[in-house]
Amino acid sequence: MKVSDNGKGFVVLNSLDLYTSGNRLGIVNMRELALSLQGTLTIDSKPGMGTEVTCSVPTSPVAVE
Repeated sequence: MKVSDNGKGFVVLNSLDLYTSGNRLGIVNMRELALSLQGTLTIDSKPGMGTEVTCSVPTSPVAVE
């Protein structure tokens, strides 16, 4: 899944640090959820340039009984 915008952007590393992110847990929670599903979360953002968030989660066939 990929989501992007042309908004104001932000400094990614500041948003991933629980001590400097101002208690904003959205990105931290998204990253932890992706990892718990053995996936990845990639965030590309620059102030003034917008943001692109990509989440990849592996899938496997569902067993049908």
